[in-house]
Amino acid sequence: RSLAPDEIDVLPKGGLWVSPKIDGEIWFLVVDGDEVGLVAPNGKVIVGDLPVLKEAKKLAVPRARGRLVLAGELFALRKGGRPRVGDLAKAMGGGKDAEVQRIGFHVFDLLTGGDAENEGPMPNYGDRRLMDGGKRLQCIKTEEVEDADAVKKLFAEWVEGGKGEGIVARSKEIGRIYKIKPIFTIDAAVIAFTERADEPEQVRSMLLAVMKENGQFQIIGSCGNMGTGEFRKEMHEELAPHAIPSSYSYASSSGALFKFVKPTIVVEVKVTDVQAEDSDGKPIKRMVLEMQDERWVPIAPMRGVSILHPVLERVRDDKDVNTTDVRAAQVLERVYIEDVDAQAE
Repeated sequence: RSLAPDEIDVLPKGGLWVSPKIDGEIWFLVVDGDEVGLVAPNGKVIVGDLPVLKEAKKLAVPRARGRLVLAGELFALRKGGRPRVGDLAKAMGGGKDAEVQRIGFHVFDLLTGGDAENEGPMPNYGDRRLMDGGKRLQCIKTEEVEDADAVKKLFAEWVEGGKGEGIVARSKEIGRIYKIKPIFTIDAAVIAFTERADEPEQVRSMLLAVMKENGQFQIIGSCGNMGTGEFRKEMHEELAPHAIPSSYSYASSSGALFKFVKPTIVVEVKVTDVQAEDSDGKPIKRMVLEMQDERWVPIAPMRGVSILHPVLERVRDDKDVNTTDVRAAQVLERVYIEDVDAQAE
């Protein structure tokens, strides 16, 4: 569950394991006999003489019992600052000149297997510390704390201190996992809206998009958390007169079709997170549209993002719908998308 920093007090009592959130990609270290490899959720496999895998052979092979599968964060070290997800793509790119010496893997969970002391399964998260001792291959740093106040202190030290992207807190009592990151805001263009069924003069939700450098729009999601009925009515009065035709249809989660409008309004939305991949590790694709003769025309779905738990902060009267104020590259502060401004055809 994603939480904002001001929601830390909702964490359950009874003890927590807290770790820094590394800005990388989820991969799995698989040890099967003498074979060692890194496997991504989408099926990619890394084997060979990478320094991190050499460490895995040295540390994991002698200790593993059964087929060992460890979940962790694959990342690339950078000089002067914490790792960023884009650093990993750069480190793995370049063919024979790839900077594989920068790649590290920090284990945060055990899926199958064990070691000589405990052959598994290990229901207690605190027992799953199998990879201590390496340089590039390590268990994620973990602190045991008792309450939310201690979590706040770790958030201030690790995240606000610039050491981590966020923190992850695991409840000892109920087994739930919480991800806590700094609040992230995006300026986006409103391109469509739905109306409340019982009060059609009020906006229920707004469809949001950002702009590529070439002027194309890409959808990032919708926002229905926007405050009072009075404000929803004001937004309806602003948007309804600008309704235009669209060759593309988009339905809300309730099944209502969005009414497309001429993009004239910029809003700032607060989100708990931005994701570029789904739960299976596959890239999220979002439709790219163009304005042609006062009509919305779909071009093609391209790699994009989903915004989580958006809340409308304000209407940005000081900003316009252009390739600077609602630029697509805003999302790169949270996720890595190669060629975020590439043209859809």
